[in-house]
Amino acid sequence: MINNKRPAPEGRSLGNRAWHTVYGLILEADRPIPGLPQHAPTPKADIRIFFDTEPEWLTEARTGHAQRWPSLTGGQDSAGSSRKVWSIESGRFLRVLYRDGTEFLLCRQNWQIWTTWPSNFVINDMAIYLIGPILGLCLALRGTTSLHASAIRVDGKAIAFLGGARAGKSTTAAAFSKRGFEVLSDDVLPLQPTARSIMVIPGYPSLRLWPASSTILYGNSETLPTLTPGWDKRYLELDPARNFSHRPALLGAIYYLSTRVASPHAPCITAISAADNLLTLVANTYSNLLLDLPMRAAEFRVLSQVSAHVPTRRATPHTSPDKLDALCDVILEDYALRAS
Repeated sequence: MINNKRPAPEGRSLGNRAWHTVYGLILEADRPIPGLPQHAPTPKADIRIFFDTEPEWLTEARTGHAQRWPSLTGGQDSAGSSRKVWSIESGRFLRVLYRDGTEFLLCRQNWQIWTTWPSNFVINDMAIYLIGPILGLCLALRGTTSLHASAIRVDGKAIAFLGGARAGKSTTAAAFSKRGFEVLSDDVLPLQPTARSIMVIPGYPSLRLWPASSTILYGNSETLPTLTPGWDKRYLELDPARNFSHRPALLGAIYYLSTRVASPHAPCITAISAADNLLTLVANTYSNLLLDLPMRAAEFRVLSQVSAHVPTRRATPHTSPDKLDALCDVILEDYALRAS
């Protein structure tokens, strides 16, 4: 039996603690998490995080080659990163190992996370996984359904952008940000159902963009700083007082960004059938591969409510980067028509 009764790893002090709020979760870490604004200290955190360390029993198991734990899944996570996941003690712990050697251990009993990373990495490298896939996984395991989406606030309500890899979710949100609209979240969009509506919970005040998106938006791929020296992606820092919303918002519409086309009719907005609507939502949830049957059933109920109460439309962008502003225009026009 694994002993995990102590609140902190052996020999580790929480004297230099930092608190953060993201996705509606209060995080307590043993040092500040890069990319997240700090929160005032609070007596109780939802998740406690310990950096560059692991429990003694895990070290012993690794040294003794005693890792006879069932593998749950491999391949890519919801964000497209290659990793493998193991279940320990009937799912009480989950071990997540990324291909580059970054590792996380999640305790689902008292919601603690330990993380280590390769010696040639820095904490910013690890934070990319933590803020995205790992916290997305924690949300799913805690019963919160999240969409793999970016979202902005328009007239007090949220508009979410879905789509496959490199569909332009973050780029579209950044284009709206340039116009003065507030961004709610990027990559992970937690949903909070009410009686007849869906609220969305804010993420963190930045957008992650590929170099090509930086060039489209700002004329140069190097205008924005890199997330970390080892990654190609850039980040756009948002001002919480001007272009980031830290308040939850009612989900007013969802736009699925489909494959870009060179048609003279693009960009354009078209309808999605009721059946395809629900399938689209199911295909674009975050970290749903590790859910058991009751969790999947609960997720399906939430997505069915979204499908019933939130308009979902297909937005087809043009292949030309010069048409990005036109895409924003047709989305705003369609949303205004639906909202009227």
